Amino acid sequence: MTEWISLCVIISLLCIITGAAFMFYSGLLSDIKVQTGSPPIKNITFVYKFKQGPYKNCGQLMKESHTIGPKLSCIGVFYDDPKKVDT
Repeated sequence: MTEWISLCVIISLLCIITGAAFMFYSGLLSDIKVQTGSPPIKNITFVYKFKQGPYKNCGQLMKESHTIGPKLSCIGVFYDDPKKVDT
């Protein structure tokens, strides 16, 4: 009987320690600092292209965007709606 009690105590302590470690790791107990200032990006220009179709055809669009500005960063934003577009 005492083995069960000690086992329950050990498991409870491990759960408490794991919960506390998770709270510290996730930053739940950290302070939040709100600051104002100038944005880190001073001058920025966005250029976009719109394409509707399956994902497998987006490579050509990304290649074309990269050839326009080879030294610029390029990102893609994809919205998925399989009910509207055939795969």
